[in-house]
Amino acid sequence: MYTHRFYRGWTAGGKLHAWKTVQGESDLEIHASKPMKGFSEKALARCRLEIEAHIGAFPVFGETMVPVGTSPEGGVAREMEAAAEAFGTGPMAAVAGAVAHGVGEQLRPFSPTVIVENGGDVWAVHPGRLCFMVYPGEDSPFRGNLAFSVDCSRGMAVCTSSGRMGPSFSLGSADSVTVVHPSGAMADAAATALANTVRSEADVERVISLESCRRRLKALVVCVGGCLGVWGDLRMEEV
Repeated sequence: MYTHRFYRGWTAGGKLHAWKTVQGESDLEIHASKPMKGFSEKALARCRLEIEAHIGAFPVFGETMVPVGTSPEGGVAREMEAAAEAFGTGPMAAVAGAVAHGVGEQLRPFSPTVIVENGGDVWAVHPGRLCFMVYPGEDSPFRGNLAFSVDCSRGMAVCTSSGRMGPSFSLGSADSVTVVHPSGAMADAAATALANTVRSEADVERVISLESCRRRLKALVVCVGGCLGVWGDLRMEEV
């Protein structure tokens, strides 16, 4: 079932070319320095084919909600399993971020700026900083004014999970948990895992404190009700 990506109307692409690439459940919006729609379609097809073939060979990969080791080799499937192992999720918790990253890396040699958004999860490369807006829901006091920038010169993923919005399953009640990490798979799995543990405003400080000690993420933004927690290598921006 198609989900209207209302947030895409907020994007300011400047002089970048923008287009959509849609295949099956994957609905990407891509911004780059030059149009590459045909190439992006091939890139997405490669990622999807690898994941679908792996699920065909190992159905548990697409069903389990816990880590599983079925892919000893590299590629998108192995990246998803590594992210699941790192954050205690199933591999499919990392699929949106992994696909965004996989497509972005294939476009990267042909454009200094590539931004791939897949269901609200983003992987981007750009010569400098990019600004990202977090949408914590219509009822949040932070709606419309929660934004930050990060250095994307080496490639960076920004992925969000919510216990209140969107079609993805969550065990928590967070308005939004946004993770910044160089790996799209890792960022997506981390956002899911952390959002599962956030059930009230009281959990925000605990999650921020724990991840600041672990140092396994680049940055983290957690929003629950009237409570906002921010940690890591980012810069809050005015909207």
